[in-house]
Amino acid sequence: MRKSLFLLGFFITAIVLTACGGDQSGNAEEEEMEPMIATEVIMPEDIQPGEEATFKAKVTQGDEAVEDADYVKFEFWAEGNNEDEDNEKVEAEHKGDGVYEVSYTFPEEGVYFLYAHTQARDMHVMPKEQLTVGNGNTEEVQEKAEENHSDEHHDSKDIKVDFDSNGEWKPNEEAKLKADITQNKKPFENATVQFEIVSDKLEKHIFVDTTEQKPGEYEGKYTFPSTGNYELIIHYVKEDTHDHISKQVKINE
Repeated sequence: MRKSLFLLGFFITAIVLTACGGDQSGNAEEEEMEPMIATEVIMPEDIQPGEEATFKAKVTQGDEAVEDADYVKFEFWAEGNNEDEDNEKVEAEHKGDGVYEVSYTFPEEGVYFLYAHTQARDMHVMPKEQLTVGNGNTEEVQEKAEENHSDEHHDSKDIKVDFDSNGEWKPNEEAKLKADITQNKKPFENATVQFEIVSDKLEKHIFVDTTEQKPGEYEGKYTFPSTGNYELIIHYVKEDTHDHISKQVKINE
């Protein structure tokens, strides 16, 4: 009788241990983080004003080509113009094998920049590239480069976004992120506003929702994990308006 009870207890213990081992394996798989999407920008070698140039974005996630991106949009602006302004954005066409392509004609020679805004699989990346059109050394471009360094943003609908990018935030302390948004000098009310936080110190992009504290004033909270430079992208959406601005912040001890 005792021997039978002993054997029964032994088998029950073995079954429990096996089940626990299986659960731990499952948890380990669930905790494994999926890789971020990546966008490689492929630019033509020679770009001339007034001539159509083709730009490509190769979107991948790990070793997999991303065929189902929500969108890939190229944003172009000339040196001397604030990258937060209402720059032209052109949506790229999916060509297959993770490649998205767009054609664009630059009106004059000079130094330009682009963002390849890529939204896919609940992730967003926006690599930035510099390019030269023609000789790229016109006096007009050089004069523009010395101007327009405002910490504000305006678009064609006269929307202005004020953001204090010099907040004295500390690592591992909750920071209040605030954006004051107006349209035609009136509060931009009842919008959906998000802060997107990007850094090589983070394994993925962080999206912070906001609440409207008072008309046109949006606030979110985030704890920066360490010192260093971060990019904060403020997305704002309301009816047919969907835009963003980008700010650089530095977290000190």
